[in-house]
This record gives sequence, C-alpha cells and structure tokens, in this order.
Amino acid sequence: MSLELAGLLVTQGILPASLVDDALRRQVLAGGAFDTALFEAGANLSEAACLQLLSQASGLPSVDAQGLSQADPALAPLLPAKLAERHCLLPLRSDGRVLEVAAAFPVDAARLEEIGFLLGRELRPSVSVEARLREAIARVYAIALPARHASVLALLGLVDGALPAASAPTPPPTPLAAAKRASPTPRPDPMASALAKAAATHGRTPRAAPRDKVDVDGLAVRIASAAGGKPGPDSEPIDSATLASAREAIDRAQDRHQIVRIALRFALKTFDFAAALGTVGGNAVGWAALTRQGPADERVEKVSVPLDAPSVLRTVLLTRGRYLGPVPPDPLSQSLIVDMDRPPPAAAFFSPVEVRERPVAIVYADLAGRSASDIQVAELVLLLQHVGRRFERLVLEQKRKLNVPAAPPVQAAARAAPRPSPTPVPPPAPSSLPAQPAAFSLSSPSPTSAELFARSPSRRQESSLPRFDDDLPVSLSLMPAPGISRVASSKAPTYAPPTMDELFAAADRLVEPDPIGRAKALAELLKAPEVAAAVLVARFPGPLSRARLPVSELPSPEELGPIPLALSRIGAGAARALAPLLQHKDVDLRYFAILTAGRLPSPFVVNQLAERVFDRHPVVASAARAALAAMRAVPEFDQALASIRTSLYARDPETASQAARALGGLHDLDAIPRLIELTEAQSQAVSQAAADALRDICKQTFGVNAVRWTEWWHQHSGRSRTEWLVMALRHRDFDIRLSAIDELVRAVNDNFGYYADGPLPEREQGARKWEEWLRAQGGKLAPIV
Repeated sequence: MSLELAGLLVTQGILPASLVDDALRRQVLAGGAFDTALFEAGANLSEAACLQLLSQASGLPSVDAQGLSQADPALAPLLPAKLAERHCLLPLRSDGRVLEVAAAFPVDAARLEEIGFLLGRELRPSVSVEARLREAIARVYAIALPARHASVLALLGLVDGALPAASAPTPPPTPLAAAKRASPTPRPDPMASALAKAAATHGRTPRAAPRDKVDVDGLAVRIASAAGGKPGPDSEPIDSATLASAREAIDRAQDRHQIVRIALRFALKTFDFAAALGTVGGNAVGWAALTRQGPADERVEKVSVPLDAPSVLRTVLLTRGRYLGPVPPDPLSQSLIVDMDRPPPAAAFFSPVEVRERPVAIVYADLAGRSASDIQVAELVLLLQHVGRRFERLVLEQKRKLNVPAAPPVQAAARAAPRPSPTPVPPPAPSSLPAQPAAFSLSSPSPTSAELFARSPSRRQESSLPRFDDDLPVSLSLMPAPGISRVASSKAPTYAPPTMDELFAAADRLVEPDPIGRAKALAELLKAPEVAAAVLVARFPGPLSRARLPVSELPSPEELGPIPLALSRIGAGAARALAPLLQHKDVDLRYFAILTAGRLPSPFVVNQLAERVFDRHPVVASAARAALAAMRAVPEFDQALASIRTSLYARDPETASQAARALGGLHDLDAIPRLIELTEAQSQAVSQAAADALRDICKQTFGVNAVRWTEWWHQHSGRSRTEWLVMALRHRDFDIRLSAIDELVRAVNDNFGYYADGPLPEREQGARKWEEWLRAQGGKLAPIV
C-alpha cells in the first residue's frame, strides 16, 4: 500500500519523486507508517490532505483528530496497551463482536485478523495519520508519547507541548574538543587478530539463499505456538547457529526486524544480553533487545541518548570502531546501563552497523562474571558488517518495487542558464483524486527503468539514510526549507516575526539534548530565517556528533549536529551568512562549515568551495570536494570547475595533485587528456594523483602507464561515461566493480540483480541485464557524471 500512496503523490504532482524516494528509504530502515516517513523527509502536506490520500490509497475510511479525540477510554481494556502501542491501534467504538479501530498506514489486514482471533473480536479499521494516532494512544492508555511522533507534531504545530513524551537524558551539551577529552578511549582491541582469523576462515560473504519467509518474533509465530503449531525459527538452540547460517538467515529475511533479531540472537552465543539502538537525528534510541529467555524490547524502548555529548556510544561513532570492556564511568554511558535495567557488566560490547559508511544503529551486548571469546566476538563483528550490506540491499529491493527514480545528472548545456522557480502544484480537490493513478495502476504495466530514467527531473543530492525503530525521535530532520509552499494546503500558515530575544532563546534551546525541545526551537527560528541564520552562525558549529575525518560522500546535516541541520533548513540566507566561515583559520570551523555549505546550493559558496579543494589540510580538502560535487545545479559550477582544471598546469606539485584529486572526484571528462599527460609527470605525487583521478572517472586500472591510458582513451572516448560504468561491471578489480555499480544504482534506483561481491556467473548475468538496459536507451541516455 505504501507503493500505491507513493504513486498517488508522484503522478498527481503533489510531491517530487526524489522526496518520495527518500521517504521510502526512511520507511524501509526506520519503520513506522509511510506518512511519518514523508513528514520526516520534508513533505509539505497538511493533515487533511494526508488523510485524504491515505484513505484513497488504502480504500478505508479515515478518522481525523476530532474523531480520535472522541475515542471512548472505557474501550481500552478490550485491546491491551501492549498490542495498541506495538501495532499502533486505537479502539474507537464497539458493536457486539465488532471493534472499530483506528490504524496507521499501511494497514496490515492479516495482522488485524490475527489480533482479532486472539481477542475474540472482529477488528474493523479506519486509517489515520500515525503521529496523530500515537498522540491519541498516549492519551487513552496514559503512556508516554514516543519522541519521534512528538517531534513530528511539534514541528507541524499540532500539539501544545503539554503531552507526556519519552524522556531523554539531559546532560549539558559539550563542544567537540571537550567531548573528545571526556569521551572514553577504547582499550587496545584484543579482537583484531581474531577478526582477521575469522575473516580468513569464513571468506567472502555467501550469496543469498532463496528468500523464504522468516518470522522471528511476529504475532503469527506466537499464535502458532499457543495453538500447538510448529515452533518458529526463534526457538532453535542459540548455540547451534554458525556465522554462515546466520548470514544465510539474514539474506532470507524480508524486513529490518527479522534482520536485527537474527543478529541479536547470534550475539547471545557469546553474551547474556543483546540490544540494538538506532541512530536518528543525533540520538541513539532503543529499538530491540533479546535475552536468553526471549525478547526484552521493553528494556530499551524508552532509551534515548544524545550522540553529541560524551559517552561510549559517541566514541564508537566517532572512531567507527568497536568497544569491548568495562562500561566507562561517564554519566551517559552509566545511565544507558541503568535505563536498560542491566547490572554492571563484566564486559560490554558496542559496535556500529553502517550502510554506505553511515552508522544506522549500534549493537550493545554484555556479559556478567566471565570473559568473551575473541573469536566469537570477531564473528559477531563480521555478521554486523553483513547486516549493513543486507539493509542496503533491502532498500534497493523496495525501491525496485516502487520504481520511483532518482533523476539523471544535470548536463552541461542544461546548467548554462538558471532554472526558473517551480510553480507550486495546487492542492487536489476532494473529488479530483482518481480512484487509481494511471502510471502506478496495479492493472497496467509498470514503466520501465529506461522510461523513468529518461523523464526524471534534475538529479537530487543523496539525503541521509533513514534510521531505526518505530519510536525514534527524528528531532530536527522534519522541517522543509523555507520558500517551499505547502502544496497540499489551501491556506499557508502565517507567523508573527519573533523578537531578537526570542531568536537567541530558541538558539539556546536548539543545542539542548531534548529532541522535542530542539524541534520546537527550530520552528521558532524558521519564522525569521535571515536573522536566525546570523544568530546560528555566531554559535557555529555547536555540539557535534561527527569527528573531523576524511569524507568521500557528503554527510547529511543531521549527522553533523543541530546547528548545521538548522542552517540547512534555512536555505539561501544561511549560505550567505555561512560563507565567511569557509575561510576561517580554525580547522574545525572551516571543515564543518564546508560540509554544511554542501547542503546549501548557492552562488555565495561555490567559488569558495572551489578554492578549498586546495586546502593545506587534506581532511578539509576532502570535505570541499564532497561539498562542491553537490553544487552541480548552480550555474557558477562550470566556471568553478574550469578554474580547477587550469590548476592541472600549475608548476607546484601540491597544487596540481589537489586539482587532479578534485577533478577525479567530480568526474570531469574534459580533464582526461591532461590527466593522461600528468601520469608521466616528474613528481611521483602528481603522477599518482592523476592515475587515481583517471581510475575514478574511467573505472580502469592502468596506473601511471600513459601509453595504456592513451590507447584506452582513443578506443573509448566516443562512448558515454554510463557505458564505461557498465563495462566496469566485468572488471577483475572488486573495488572498480563496487564503485561502478554504486554509481549506476544511484542514477537508476535499480541494480538488476548485480552484486560486486557475487560469484562470477551471477555477476555475468547481472552485467548482461545492464547491457540490455543500456541498449534499450537507444542513444538517448544522459551521461552519468
């Protein structure tokens, strides 16, 4: 049903395809209802318009805020609070054996039937906006409103702040330098040799087995067990699991809950307790937990720890490593153990789960009274790496079902002139919503990837990957940039201009650990964006959840901290205010200002970013390269690119090397002839930088051999770079294959079953599918840059 709603939004022009695609990714990894994911992605939908679309996509009646407010609390005992909270259901009315309930979208009819069987009633659903429904559930059952949904309501102006909300630790925010001093230092890792041994023993990741249904802890398994049916896979002995079998089970798993349950169950081979914490909006929040006696999600459901304050969680994210040892004595790390109702462990294990080098979760496990086996812990680390890859494939599978494309890159000719501002699409009238959209009709053939690729709008920048759990605080990630109208609302809200005192007070609240307070502070700042930008820049960068590390891809603003995220929501005015910091003498300020500017495509920052690619600090230069790559749609980008290209002729080896690195990362085809010449440069640094740049652009590995490069260029210069990427899928070098398929997937939103680490026959089959796709373009394919 999420796909049907996505189709309505795209085909009727209510939301752009790129935003719908981002919302789909968020739902796949963060869970929850699709409308919540839409609001998190910045969708400009009023509650009424959202309800209308939910009703049409589901074929069910809708219930608005007033209808939810009339829910009879006397009916609450008919539906246990645990079921209501877990499955987002609220009893509205009872008529004999029929219980009318409000449900979130998409409505799982099979699950409702199973719950009704347990309750001895027929559940008749109506659909509602999830955040509003969670608010009603919190009121009727007198439970805490999840921070994720409280943040949505706060940003959309739907609550007055009086409702209970999931609590979070509130230590004072700490600047990055102080945080580094206070953060625990991981002890020397005794697992390094064991990890290498485990990797050598088990080799590369096995291919996915047939994707059978794997229900780890769903309601259907519990019903079958209660009825004397066969036990589910969760009943198998823990100690019988091997790394290979766990990988195969993860490959067969069909959703994120199954994947993480399998990983946590494998952790129990070594540990007594295992939990997964999602990373969202600068917070680590509880998702799932297991003990040897079974699921223990209630122990972590209310955990919320800010990641921009010193703790062991922040340490593993900053170092992108793992931690095994006593829990550090800092207050947040200790409070985490208390919140999970765990006794002080003899050994605690923390390890991030990453998707495309971005942390999406942290796995915690602990032991009491004994030490952990190095080889078993190393196997767990390898499995968690596989979990990240499986999550990435899960997103691809869901995007392939949806077929909502990311657009092709903007070509040089299209970049020559500024683009006119898009005209907002008027909201559809209630009677204008068709019964089923033509382009996404279930009875009509889906458009091909080629058709979608050809008609896509300008390519969007990759937004952050979504994070975990149904009850995660999204903090500041929900507010659309100013200047974008609420296309589905017939009347835009008006705000009274805040005073300077109010803006400074909002800036103070923006850096506090409370995610709901941060969301409300951001809403206040956005009432006067130009002035607020100056206030925020004066306090830049604020508390941070990322270290100064080299980057190959622009991180999302929410991965940096609350102030960079707020500036990214302000837009062009923020770019003007932030521009002076791009030249700041302080390395940290310059680095984080550059990464923030990358999310603010504006002529005010393009030329300065082009200068920063020559920064004497390599880490800052890498940030400038990533930020400049996000400026392709800005008219001044071509001029900036040309200025970098002229630096290939510089006599200074360092300048020429930096220019080559930048042009390689930007995939500048016009620089190829000069880069080939530089592979014969007297300076080894210049020749190697040129060879690396050619490798990035052409996806070939000829090193500093100018003759081989020249021959290849004469043979293939008449082909598009997209053809080079498809050719690289058969390259013998794994890294070349991986980078090629990564670029293709970003452009087309499909991988056609190709995996760079797969067996040769499967890679060959996938490469042939890509070649067929390429031939189907008929020479009309825009080049991927």
